[in-house]
Amino acid sequence: MQQDAFQALSPDAQWTEGQRELAQAVADWRAVPGAAPTLAAMDRFGRGERFEDCQPLSALFTADGVSARTFVDDLVGRVLSVLRRYPLGQLPLRHSRREVVDTVLLAHTGNATLALSLYDERALQLQPAPETVEFAGLETWALVLAGEGQAERIERIPVSDKQAEFHRETVPLRAGTRLYRDGSRQAHQVRSVRAVSSCCAYRGSFLKPMPCVNTAWPMAR
Repeated sequence: MQQDAFQALSPDAQWTEGQRELAQAVADWRAVPGAAPTLAAMDRFGRGERFEDCQPLSALFTADGVSARTFVDDLVGRVLSVLRRYPLGQLPLRHSRREVVDTVLLAHTGNATLALSLYDERALQLQPAPETVEFAGLETWALVLAGEGQAERIERIPVSDKQAEFHRETVPLRAGTRLYRDGSRQAHQVRSVRAVSSCCAYRGSFLKPMPCVNTAWPMAR
């Protein structure tokens, strides 16, 4: 009977109903005990509190990854349950695609963001080898939730206002890998992936500025 009533709705009404259910699924997730305290901690993080003091947000980024996977899986499960019935539904969270990575913003407050990212293996393979590296005033914590791959950590050591030396290090990516960077002097470039997803928290402008922030530097191969 309920299915018959749904089929009687116009396509626009069906889409509207799907959006209502998706919004409710996200609202329900935000209110559950596993998410609400973490999102409250995001508010404190966005106001400038130290990341380590923002429990249980910082607890998401532990090596075992259990807290982060539970946090994300609950949301994904609720959303997929709705999308199975409304496959044309649009997730009521800001989301984007940038070259090789799809990102969903889970929370944003002040100048701090909590996001879920999924890397596109094929798209990354088609990218040319990077010839520059960019440093920006963001402090970032990341945890690989699934998959495997390889990244490069690049640290800029200023020699003068226009020159810098680079320290480069290969970083294996696998479930449980934790990454931190002070974006004013460190960068991470993902080189290869296989079904890599990650949870990231980042915040800007609380870092002490350094020369040439947000400038692309050429890298000698």
